Amino acid sequence: MGKTSRNVAFGRRLADRLRMPVGLICALVLVSGCGAATEEVVVTSTVTSTRTTTVTPSDWPDHDCLAPIVEHFEIDWERKFGPGIPPVPKPGESAGHAYFASYAPTKATVRLLNISPNNIYVRGVYFQVSWMDPDHVIRSNSYHESLPFDSIPYLDFGYLPKQVSGMGKKRSPQTLYGRDSIEFSVEYPGAGDVRVAGASEPHSWVESDDIDWWFADPDVRQRCGQS
Repeated sequence: MGKTSRNVAFGRRLADRLRMPVGLICALVLVSGCGAATEEVVVTSTVTSTRTTTVTPSDWPDHDCLAPIVEHFEIDWERKFGPGIPPVPKPGESAGHAYFASYAPTKATVRLLNISPNNIYVRGVYFQVSWMDPDHVIRSNSYHESLPFDSIPYLDFGYLPKQVSGMGKKRSPQTLYGRDSIEFSVEYPGAGDVRVAGASEPHSWVESDDIDWWFADPDVRQRCGQS
């Protein structure tokens, strides 16, 4: 039996014992070799967090003071497995021991829907992300005055589109007509990541108060109580 066949057979026996996919075990065995020092194998994959709201005209109330809503939001993460093999949690276990995965954002997209019949101005959104690090500390890009905030991938991470550079500058507003939608997207350069404990993933969402918008018509703003 050749060396490769022996490695595959060994991988199958090890996979049965650890209850892991044979392909992953064999990949590690073939890389490390028999009797050689084990090399760290980094496996990457893409994880997409998506939230979509389905809205039909029958869902629109008969008044004009409605705020825009998030019609679609998604963020793509590149997941890189950390040292070791992702363990299979035992019944009742919620985390994978000391194992962690490293997540780097690659792209985020949001589509806003103006439910109101009135035109609005919109500059974008600020989305939130939270995760549990390998020390089981909850971190977030919204903890602005605490240590967890220092662990976010980028200084302006969470803004769609990105913030404008320069003191006191703001993103330019865009007109969104009544009953229409608009999409903002941003791609990240690949640098920067967050380390997440066990088998968990970063959790991303957009709060309604984190949409940067206002009615275009001053009379509508006054009628709807928008300062």
